[in-house]
Parts: sequence; C-alpha cells; structure tokens
Amino acid sequence: MDDPAANGMMMADNRPSPRLIWIKMHSSAIAIYVILGLIEFVVINRALRDWMGKGGLMPFLLATAATYVPLIGGVIALVAAITVLEWPWWLSAVLFVGGSIALALTGSFAVLLGGGSLF
Repeated sequence: MDDPAANGMMMADNRPSPRLIWIKMHSSAIAIYVILGLIEFVVINRALRDWMGKGGLMPFLLATAATYVPLIGGVIALVAAITVLEWPWWLSAVLFVGGSIALALTGSFAVLLGGGSLF
C-alpha cells in the first residue's frame, strides 16, 4: 500500500498537503465554472429566443458564443435574467457577479497553493 506522505498527498503529521488542497480547490473551481456556464447559457438562450422572436439555431449559437467569454456572458446573463426572466436584481447579481467572484477567488487560492495555472 502506498504511503500518502510519500506521494505528496499528506504531510508527515497526517495533515493534507498543499498539493492535495490545490487538487480539491481546482476540482471545485472547475465544477463552479461548468455549472455557472450552463446556467448562463440557459438564461442567455431563453432571452435571445424572446428578444429575437424565434427559436432555432441562431439564438443557440449566439448564446454559445456569449457564454464562452466569461465577462460578456455574465453581463448578458445578468441583464437577461432581470429583463426577460424577471428575476430580482440582487439574485441575478449574486448568481452571475458573485459566482464569478467566487470562481476567481477559488482559482486564485488554488494557484497560490499549487503554484500552477487554474485551467
């Protein structure tokens, strides 16, 4: 059986190593990024279908392109959630702005602990 301290996952005093903490935070950041991206995509796609007055491929492609760029996708999703879905402004701000800030902080801590890039 492998010794956890030998592979860098645990410290000698049985505490998690910075490498293990980085791996866990990295996984959390990726999960947050994917979930926020899917929510942004759905909100933007719904808003584009409403604003353009039609469904189909064009709103889907535009929503995909907008969601791909984090800052633009977050702003468009914020406006779309408030205007089309009639969400309260604070809920939209917490989800799209707060979620992006949380992702940035999680990624920053992971990079500081692990010394590598987030993605």
